Formats: sequence, structure tokens, C-alpha cells
Amino acid sequence: MCGGGWRGPGQQGGIGNLPGLQQAGGYLGSIAILMIGGQLIGQTIGSFFGGGNIQSQMGLYGAIAGLAAGIVVASLAAAQVGSATEFVGFFAAAGAAGPAGPIILGIAAAYMIAQTIWSFTNGNGDTRERTVNFKCMPWQPPISTGDEVCSKCNKNGLGTPCTKYKCESLGSGCRLLDQQGANADNPNPNGDNAGVNNEIPEVSNPVCIDLGKCGYGGGTPPKPELTVVSSGFSYSTIGSGATVKKSNGEAVRESDIINLTVSTDQYAFCKYNYYKKNFAAFDTEGELFNEGNYHTMNHTLSITIPWIEDERVQNNSGDELRLFIRCRDKCDKYINTDEYVVSFPINPSPNTTAPQIVNVTPTDPSYLPYGVNFSVLTVTLNERGKCKYDYNQGIQYGLMAGNFSEGDLSENGEAFYTWGPVWNLVGNSTTIYIKCQDMWGNNNTEDTPHTFLPTAEQLKITDYTPEKDFVRKKPITTEEPLVFSVTTNGGAFSGSTNCWWSLKGATIAADSFLQNLSTTHEYPITSQLNPGQHELTFGCMDQAFNLANITTNFSIEHDQTPPAAVRVFIEGSNIRILTNENAQCFYNTTYIPNCNFEQGTRMDSIFTTEHSLSYQYDQTYYIKCKDEFDNQNDKCAVIVKPGIF
Repeated sequence: MCGGGWRGPGQQGGIGNLPGLQQAGGYLGSIAILMIGGQLIGQTIGSFFGGGNIQSQMGLYGAIAGLAAGIVVASLAAAQVGSATEFVGFFAAAGAAGPAGPIILGIAAAYMIAQTIWSFTNGNGDTRERTVNFKCMPWQPPISTGDEVCSKCNKNGLGTPCTKYKCESLGSGCRLLDQQGANADNPNPNGDNAGVNNEIPEVSNPVCIDLGKCGYGGGTPPKPELTVVSSGFSYSTIGSGATVKKSNGEAVRESDIINLTVSTDQYAFCKYNYYKKNFAAFDTEGELFNEGNYHTMNHTLSITIPWIEDERVQNNSGDELRLFIRCRDKCDKYINTDEYVVSFPINPSPNTTAPQIVNVTPTDPSYLPYGVNFSVLTVTLNERGKCKYDYNQGIQYGLMAGNFSEGDLSENGEAFYTWGPVWNLVGNSTTIYIKCQDMWGNNNTEDTPHTFLPTAEQLKITDYTPEKDFVRKKPITTEEPLVFSVTTNGGAFSGSTNCWWSLKGATIAADSFLQNLSTTHEYPITSQLNPGQHELTFGCMDQAFNLANITTNFSIEHDQTPPAAVRVFIEGSNIRILTNENAQCFYNTTYIPNCNFEQGTRMDSIFTTEHSLSYQYDQTYYIKCKDEFDNQNDKCAVIVKPGIF
């Protein structure tokens, strides 16, 4: 070996001057020793972790670590840094040890390599800690963009009717207009429900609109406009109002009935008044349209033109009826201050036209109930009037024998009606003849005939269930209901009837059968009735008002005893359990005193007497059952332990 070692250019001394390394054969030899030692130690550690690929990888990592250690030593020595001499003192000492130097260097390399591999295998490498914050916040609907978005709730794509949840999920400002006439967040305390009914589309399918801007100065006064009048009449728009006349251009007449619709450009609540001077306070003055105080876009009303002498006419111009209409917007803030006016010019000349008979109830011909010889007729007219009848044809109005009441306005406000009894309806058929007279003395010259027919056979209930003294021992469920049924015969229409039932002392008191005008009727009871005896009455009626009823009784028995396991055995890889009644059984593999578990694993999908589950020989099974009346075992029905079978 060269005694002087290697020197860098211009250097007076080099690593060869370090006594130990010079004796070890120079720093290149030291690097080689470190690499070989590192590889051997890495492979040894790799074999401890399972050998194979891991052993090869550990050997590679050890060689790399040895190479790195040697380069560090060589670099520091070459730079002749004072601190380097101290740093590599250990290696120099190893070189000074003579033949033992490589062993000492190997031990040093092993220490460095072990530290590197330990850090690698235990994850103590270059790591950085980061803090990540998660927040679970309530879902928020999108920002509302107007009624166009909110109104999607009322379309069939989302299903009808619209609900509060559907509406408010469409946008932050979407709200339902409720049945009381104001939105649910801002109810109108002064409103009432007059005229509100389920035939109004906005009631059966509540309207979803954007109320998001109502609290920020949003909203505008509604703009009412007459859009529809009933047949036989027409209207023309004049300024901020309209005039209604007959279709031929003539003025309307006293007692004319006119149906009209006033539409608004937005959902609004409207009122009307005949006196403008008394229409200052919207909440306390004015009358409601048919829709009551419900917000809608169409507001309907039926007007009966009063007499010329009526104060509602006199307080205006003397020959004209006026409606002053005001509406409040969907935000319940803005009202049209200039009333929308609908005018009805009234013809003051006498009416010379006889009243028209619009309808007679019951229809012609009408059947009398079995054994009855009288009836009550209702005659509907197109104007206020009164009617008479006679058993002979062609009798003048004033000489007719029977009288009906003076006409009243019908409930829907669309016509007038008179009514009264008709007597002495005997024989196979009886026909009467009707004439009517209006308030001006104009009467019909032509008869309106109406025929009455007797019912030849009494209406009967010929069959029914449950029969008298029937006992129901099984539970009443949707799958196995208790069926009420009746069969009818006779009457005016060969047994065709509508029927109902009444259950005395039960939770379900009474209801109608599902079939209309039929001879057979069924009604399934699907909810459990109280145990004991029940009295059941059936009633049926046909279109001639023939009645039939019958009363029966039946009993409900409830089992009070939970099911019992009568046999337990192993069949193949399953535990089989037989119970003394239909039951559902559940099991748990965790011990709970008295099997008091709320939810176990279900063994059956139906109520049955045979139950099974997959069996593992080293597992304990805690089993309880319940019957169709929900009677449960108060303790375990069965406990299957290892080694029993």
C-alpha cells in the first residue's frame, strides 16, 4: 500500500494523513467496506421481516446507507474542515486499529444503517402535521329567483299536491300560500274562511310562490280585471273598470243572475263593496268573493241584480249597480288604492217575459218509496218567482190546486228555486202539471209535466257478513282483513243501492261502502278491533229513497299467551324450532338477561310454526318469539348452547 495516501491538487495533506484511514488502505477502501457491511446488515434485518422481496429491498437500502456514510467522511476529509476531523475521528480511530479497523467501521456502518431502516419501517421519516377542519352544516335551498322557480312545486313533475317541504326546498324565498288567505309566515289575523272550498285549485294543490322579497320593500299592488261573465251577458273595459250588459247590448234586468270572474296579475286577496265611501279600511270593510280570504289569481262571484228601489242602486246613479273592487298582494302589504269598478246598467222598464223552469228534482219520472203516496218537488227558475201544480193538464196558473213556496236564491247563487209537497199519488202512475209566475206577474202558459211511479217491491238486504254470533280468533291485518259485506234486492231499481255500516262501541264508528249503486257491497276492516262483542248495523238506500237495514253482532277474541317452543332439533347445519302457534322468532348471540333485546335477527319473514337458522356448533343462541297478537316471551323461549346437540 502507498504510505503517503492520495492528495488533492495543491493540498499539503489529505485524507491519507489521517493515521487510521491510511492504514486501512485509503478512503475508497473504507467506502467499499461500508457498502458491503450495510448490504449484509440490511439483508439480515429483511430476513427478520419475512425474507423474499423485503430482504432484497433491505439489502439495497443498507448498501445505499453505507455509500452515503463513506461519501460524507471522504468529503469532510477532502475539505480539511477542522470540525470534520472531529466528525471522522471515530473512523480514523478505526483505521488506527490496524487489522481490526474494518470491523470497527462495519460496526459504525451497522449503527447508521440500523437507524435508517428503523426510521423507514416505523414511519419516522420526513412527516408534516396538518389540521383539517370539517363542519356539517344544515342544507340550504338555492337563492330564490322568482315565482317561476317556486311554481315548479305545483307541476306534475314533482308530484301533487304541493307541500311545505317541497315548496321551501326549491328556493330560499319559496313559501306556501295557506288556506286562510295569507302566507304561513305572515297570517292575516282579520280574515275568515267564508266561501273557501276544496274545489278551488289553490286549496287542493297549495300555491308555492316567492315571498323572499316581501320583507325588503318588494311587492306591488295587484291589478284586478274582469275576465269572465256568464252566458247571455257581455262586458266592455272602460278605464279602470268594466261595464256588464246583456249579450244583445241591452241593460241588465232586475233579478238577473250574473256570474263573473275578476282576475289579478298576481296571487291576491280581493274584496268588493257597493259603497265606495265605506271602503276605506280593507281589513274591516267590504265583502268576500267566493274564494273567501284565500290568495288566488281568479276571484269569482254571483250577482243577483236588485230592484231599482234597492239602496245599493239608489246610492249610486239611480239606474246602475256598481261593484268597487280592491285587492291586496301576496305580501299582504299593497292594495290598489283606485278601486276597480264593475258597472251593471239596469233596465227600469217592466219585465214582460215569463220565468223559465230550469230543473225539477227528483228527475222525471220519479219513483216513490215503497208504500208512500206523496213526494216533495223542487223547481229551479232563472229568476225570482213562485210555482203551482195541478193533476189536470191545461189549467190556468191562478186556478191550479197545489202551491209551492216563493222562490229563494239557490246556495250556489246561480238560480232561484221553489219547493213543496205533492199529495195523493196513488195507482200505477200519477202525472202532475207545473206552471210558474215571476215577480212582475208573468206566468207560463205551457205546462211542465212530471210523473210519479210507485215502488212495487220492498228493498231487502238478503245476505251479509259477518253473520250473527261470528267469532274472529285471528288477528285483523291488511293481508287478512275482516270483511263487512251486504247484498241487496228489490226496491225501485232491482236492488241497486248505496250502503253504509255502523259499528257500535268500536274505534271505527261508521263509513260508507266503496261501491255505489250496486247490489253487492264490501268493506275490508284492516285495523285490529277491541276484544269482545260488537254490534254491527248495515243500511242501504236506493234512488227512490227506499231504505233497508239489518243489525248483527260478532265477537273478537285476542290470544293473551305468548308462543311456546315445543321442539328443538338440529337438521343438517340448521337449528329447527317448532312452536305451538304461528309466530315470528328472533335470535341474538349476545347474552342479555331474559332475552330482553329490542331487536334480534329475524328468523322468519312470516308468521309460521316452523323456524330455522344456520347453526355454528361453538355459538350460543338466545331465541324469543311473538305471535300474531304481539304476545312475546317474557324470557328466552329457547337457549341453544354448544354441546347440547
